[in-house]
Amino acid sequence: MRQPKLVFIYTVIAAIFFHVLVFISIYLGWFGIADGVGNNFCEATRDALIKQPANTFSNMGFLIAGLVAAYQISAGKFMQYSKALTKTIFFPTFLCICIVFLSPGSIAMHATETHIGGYFDMLSMYLIATIVLTFALKRYFRLNSFLFLLVFIAAMGVCHLFHYSTYEFPIMKHGGSFIFGVFLIVGILFEILNARRKSVDIEKKWVFATSITFIVAFAIWHIGLNKHPWCRPYSLLQAHAIWHMLDALAAYFLFRLYVSENSASSSASPSK
Repeated sequence: MRQPKLVFIYTVIAAIFFHVLVFISIYLGWFGIADGVGNNFCEATRDALIKQPANTFSNMGFLIAGLVAAYQISAGKFMQYSKALTKTIFFPTFLCICIVFLSPGSIAMHATETHIGGYFDMLSMYLIATIVLTFALKRYFRLNSFLFLLVFIAAMGVCHLFHYSTYEFPIMKHGGSFIFGVFLIVGILFEILNARRKSVDIEKKWVFATSITFIVAFAIWHIGLNKHPWCRPYSLLQAHAIWHMLDALAAYFLFRLYVSENSASSSASPSK
């Protein structure tokens, strides 16, 4: 990959832009009037600019994860092998910026408790699930950048179809939450298939680290609801905040999974 340092530069620019934009929007009230969206995640609503401080600022974990991943790519830490992620500048930059975006996406809802903020929170969930799915499919089917983007856009479109569905789905109820879970499961299954392929040498510990962290985070998500007996609304130690931090850790583990890949077939030919 040429000019790997650009990955970190582009990610920093995106991080600054997204976070400045979301906090300006919060300050100026561009998300609208607070109407209780997201107040089912235990933390009490404060009479302040930031309605749920713990659930809001715990999203900075995504910012840290994305910047650390971008810095490691830019420093050439993972360039010693032939990897699907590091052959071009597009894939690592795209991944790192997506991880960073998860932070302002979720901040928008927990800071404002508005419907528009709630949409951006769901958008961040769709984003991480679609990343898991499409990056797994990209490496399994060896998709080029164009086909990868088509699959990514199509998957995001499916997420929005489920988002606006009025059907009550099993377990997760809301269609968006349901497809979020489905995409994660399918993506993990394809990662297991990727790990078992003889032509791909991958550090399997990152498959299990990512999967286990997501599973634990999902379990903690249920603890962070109002109806759970462990809910303490005015505590700054919130289960939903822990869910955010574990998801950020899982996103970084996912990055490490991708950069641990050494494809025997791709290493036989020079990268373009």
